[in-house]
Amino acid sequence: MAAAVLLLSPRLAVAPLRPHPRLGLTPTAVCAMENWKLSGLMDNGTKAGLLGVWMVLFTVFAARKFQQPIKDDIGDKSVFMFNALPEEEKKALIQKLEMQTETDG
Repeated sequence: MAAAVLLLSPRLAVAPLRPHPRLGLTPTAVCAMENWKLSGLMDNGTKAGLLGVWMVLFTVFAARKFQQPIKDDIGDKSVFMFNALPEEEKKALIQKLEMQTETDG
């Protein structure tokens, strides 16, 4: 499991990242809305309203992406650096970080 976490970000062994508080709300809201729709508790006006809100928010998200430089849009570049390493160095780095997480944990 530590290797899977390592592939996402080798910095996790040093400074764990904290998820944004709204990330927990999103899956809960999506599940609730799906259940309301499937159970028939949501009427067509509510569905249309939620679709409109989603469209506006998605448009804002897309518009902000046009202003963002490509280098900032790529995300965590450590994955690309890790994949560029030779296999021996990958294994050594994984072992090193797993040992660090065992001593820290």
